[in-house]
Amino acid sequence: MRGQALNLLRPILAALISALLLLWPGAARAAEVLSVQGSTQLQVGDQNRIYGVRLACVQVSPPQEAAALDLVRQRLPRHSRINLRPVGSSGGDLLAQVKILPSGEDLGRSLVAAGLAAPLGGDQRPSACKGG
Repeated sequence: MRGQALNLLRPILAALISALLLLWPGAARAAEVLSVQGSTQLQVGDQNRIYGVRLACVQVSPPQEAAALDLVRQRLPRHSRINLRPVGSSGGDLLAQVKILPSGEDLGRSLVAAGLAAPLGGDQRPSACKGG
């Protein structure tokens, strides 16, 4: 019963967090990486909140998944600090551009530069990604 309630609340909380962060679309939000759950999916903590984040603007093809996951885990060990630039939500997770602190390295661009991901195109591409 409790698990069902949490499953119902998760998308609502993610949407609320997204809405709050989207009020300031140009502002980056600092967070701490708690775990890397996939090549484009992170679990982060930010001021006593824990939520899922998916990389915006890029797509990893299935043959590149393992190598992309290795690169993300190398760049983002547990407790790494990141800045988030939210662009929306997807499946109950915050959809955001991720910059690694203190270097400012854009994680999505690093995956593309390594040949492990491609920029999203067409209707899949959030408007915030079109500029870069």
